[in-house]
Amino acid sequence: MEIPAHRCRFVDYVPSEIRHISFSPASWPKSSYLACARANGDIELWRVREAGIRWHLERTIPGGPSASAEAVAWSHQTEPTQAELRDLMLDDHDEDEAEDVSSNGGQKELEAYKKKLINTAPRLFTAGEDAMITEWNTTTLESKKCVDSNGGAVLCMKVSPSQTQLAVGCADGSIRLFSIIQDRLEYIRSLDRTDKTRILSLAYNHDGSVLIAGGADSFIYRYCIKTSQCTLRMDMDRDTRNNNDEVLVWDVLILRDGTIVSADSNGLVQFREGQFGTVTNSFKAHKADALCLATNAEGNVVFSGSVDRNVIRYIPVETTSHNSSSNRPQPKKWIISGEKRYHSHDVHTIALKTNKPFDILASGGIDTSLIILTDVSMFPRNTPYRTPHFPHRPLISICKKKRWVMAMLQQRILVYRLGAPAQPLIERKSGREERIFGADVGKEISAMSFKRIPLAETSKLIFEVNLMITSNLVSSAISPDGKWMAASDKSKTTLMSIQQDQKTGKYFLKKAHTQTLLLPSYTIAFTPDSNRLILAGFDLCLRIFENNTVQDVDHPNLTWVACGRIDTYHSGTCTGSNDSGSNPDGNVPTSDLTSLIAVSGDGQWFATAELNSIVRVYHFDSMKLDWILPRLPSAATALVFHPVTPTLIVVTSTNDIRMYNIEKKRASDWTKEYSQQIPHQFKKRRDIVTGIGFGIPVDGSQNEPMVLWGPKYVCVVDVEQPIPEPPAQKFKKTRAVSPPSPPQPTQGGVNGDNLNTPKSESTINGFHNHDASSNDDDDGPSPYKSTNGHLNGHSSNSNNSLLSPPHTPQQRPSTVPLTSQSNQFMENFRMTYSLSPLMYLTFLETEVPLPSSDPIEGNVPESLCKDGDDVVMQDTPDLVQLKPSKDVGTMQCLKEMVIIERPELEVLQKLPSAHRMIKYGM
Repeated sequence: MEIPAHRCRFVDYVPSEIRHISFSPASWPKSSYLACARANGDIELWRVREAGIRWHLERTIPGGPSASAEAVAWSHQTEPTQAELRDLMLDDHDEDEAEDVSSNGGQKELEAYKKKLINTAPRLFTAGEDAMITEWNTTTLESKKCVDSNGGAVLCMKVSPSQTQLAVGCADGSIRLFSIIQDRLEYIRSLDRTDKTRILSLAYNHDGSVLIAGGADSFIYRYCIKTSQCTLRMDMDRDTRNNNDEVLVWDVLILRDGTIVSADSNGLVQFREGQFGTVTNSFKAHKADALCLATNAEGNVVFSGSVDRNVIRYIPVETTSHNSSSNRPQPKKWIISGEKRYHSHDVHTIALKTNKPFDILASGGIDTSLIILTDVSMFPRNTPYRTPHFPHRPLISICKKKRWVMAMLQQRILVYRLGAPAQPLIERKSGREERIFGADVGKEISAMSFKRIPLAETSKLIFEVNLMITSNLVSSAISPDGKWMAASDKSKTTLMSIQQDQKTGKYFLKKAHTQTLLLPSYTIAFTPDSNRLILAGFDLCLRIFENNTVQDVDHPNLTWVACGRIDTYHSGTCTGSNDSGSNPDGNVPTSDLTSLIAVSGDGQWFATAELNSIVRVYHFDSMKLDWILPRLPSAATALVFHPVTPTLIVVTSTNDIRMYNIEKKRASDWTKEYSQQIPHQFKKRRDIVTGIGFGIPVDGSQNEPMVLWGPKYVCVVDVEQPIPEPPAQKFKKTRAVSPPSPPQPTQGGVNGDNLNTPKSESTINGFHNHDASSNDDDDGPSPYKSTNGHLNGHSSNSNNSLLSPPHTPQQRPSTVPLTSQSNQFMENFRMTYSLSPLMYLTFLETEVPLPSSDPIEGNVPESLCKDGDDVVMQDTPDLVQLKPSKDVGTMQCLKEMVIIERPELEVLQKLPSAHRMIKYGM
């Protein structure tokens, strides 16, 4: 059977390059984050779970036209300073007794203060070319403190090992120290100034008494923090082939034994002994500038990244020769133990996190994606994980009524209209047979092949919105009827009316009049009837506005009025329409930013998912909090109401699936029985689920299966099918007993694979995989090539869309009982990786006339009858008869799938070419 779908690739989203990354301190036990600074000023906070297996882009601090982020640093003070100890003891004792009391360990005040320090969340600092050093609130994403460096652009920044001092290197050659004790950010003093050269890199030694600085003048400087004096200046070897130009020391490290490591513009990585700065090991490791270095807590491994795109590892080896005439220990001998090219462009930054059971290495650069290695000991043989080019929160909104696709870019919004097929896609055939037409009706199509349909009209950009904003856009939404659009940056939310000129047919926007100022919103959603607007603000409040359908004499131009505000951090009770008042105390968990909003189809309920794993359900009629779901194992990444039943479906960043009955306020039977039996291949996927859809009809059931999608896969889950427990593996003392071989397929397709299943696929614990040899961490086929080795989805017209494989479930099993439990996995978890990286996936409905009310042979989505971007037919023999979901006279409501893709090759084509110049960054 052929399924129409729109494979749209017209969204020209190009992310910004990565400038710097940094892991949060290991002393914070509750969570682990990676801060990623991009060239456009955005600061991404990636949540790291399960020893680096799970990566979730949890929050993004928006940058802007004037924002800059060249350096990122975390701090987490766990031990009080001497001044803090003295002040702490003086609070309860006389000055004469303070010293005696402080010397007696185990004091309650001291222990309580240490516990307070440890339980305080880490602090995040950023700096850049605007010369401002900013501390951020990582919950609300607001700036807490901001000070000027007074030394021009900040090019590097480091936190001392005691986590109490911040050193910044400036463009004027100065190194300035700031105190970050007790929530401070105050300037202390400057170190000895160099000859007005740029300070490109900084590094503290293990106890914070020495600071190393790399300059743009071919020198490395060593400073004593106590005296602020430069105690040693180390000269770099100039390159005589380039007229003795100055060498840029891009990065420096001090290992635990005092060894100084440098990376410079000659491509050299050098190791120096710490006392006199003598070079002990020098490697011409890179063919161009060596830009970044990283080491672990023990200092027994070093990684370097370069303009030549390679990542190289260095390890020390024991030397057999010893100098018996000197008691001074011999310097270590370092060797190159491996190298690998993971990036397509320059590697700007590397970060290494000391972790259990193994260290984690992350790198980033111009190619905009993070490369993650979760087992550094296997370098370079381990398989990397590449994060998607676009954020996990979708940038796409759909107006289903007008078939519009709205794309939110950094500082503008684009609205496209899907294309229209050249001929009807449903045509009556002889008898009861009806087919969906492609270019050649009589030709059979293989299970995973695509066929392009002629288009009468291709997709078209109908209008573009350039907003006057102070930062990059954070959130946006378009109403289902296509009459309203809302977008927000860090300063305000803008609500606009979409209108069309009757003479020219062109669209224009008009700012809506609201009763109150629309504060900035982290998440925006319209209700299905387009009459209400829900705004989730950075101040942890939900604000609800209603379309003013009644003309107000006093305010004739008022189009939207505030009908409620909910302070989620306090009680979850609406204060009314005046945006004022106090809420009664409530037993509600501390709130966090609302990342997802879902509204039920009947407009009776809406649910919000917060980044602290809390999901709340509200009732529109009472404007009150109705229920707080049990705390999820991790933050929700997809949230939707079932289109038929009062069920809320939640998928978390750890790929846990939960379903809850809203009316009965309890978990569904499926959740109670099967939530712990989700197949391993889905549960352990490194890519998270970013959306849920419904729209694939199945014969014999009124309920449509869930379509879960992420950046690199689509999974169809049939919750009406049971999930049996995997058979337990038995072991003997000497060897394991091999599990029984699965039964061979039968003609009816009941006890084995369906005969129409493509030969290129295999079933592993209930999954359809295109490669039987793929392991748990495999992310499917290469994003650059399809399974048959050809370029994945490139066409002559980039505005056209291909019909994509939704990979819908097979025909439901007959009454004959299954003899193989593994065969049941095939029915309720089916995955496909054949699509390009997915930015968005949804289903539309189109009413089309049919000659009779007979059921249609095959699954007929509705891309057929109205504009559909690029419509291509895909043959999926697993599907059975589609019974129309609605029957309005002779009109049938048909479903069609819309897929927004962003191939990685197209992203890379927009980036600058890879550099191989010796002089880099000048």
